[in-house]
Amino acid sequence: MKIALIGGNGFIGTNLSIALLKQGHDVRVFGRSKSKRLCPDEFAKKIDWTYGDFLNPVDLQRAIKGCDVIFHLVSCTLPKDSNENPAYDLNVNVIGSIRLFETAIAERVKKIIFIHER
Repeated sequence: MKIALIGGNGFIGTNLSIALLKQGHDVRVFGRSKSKRLCPDEFAKKIDWTYGDFLNPVDLQRAIKGCDVIFHLVSCTLPKDSNENPAYDLNVNVIGSIRLFETAIAERVKKIIFIHER
């Protein structure tokens, strides 16, 4: 199975990537930065790394194209930021997630797993 981890460069995404690889899945990680520092080299070389902006529909489409399952791990704000500017928090997280869901429908993704850490 081809699985995309959207926002998969962090602690949770790294450990999830390793577990999915060990189960025999193909893994694509989409993130903002090109840092692979958390992922050991033996696993990092097996991952299809893609980078871009979560709010850019072209980047999102490229990240999920051909995938069966998506793990949604992205959070574009911190709790402090969301309390100080709730409109921005809604725009980047809620609207961004809706765009992801719409793109997933268009790309015929079978399942989206949404992980929320608050």
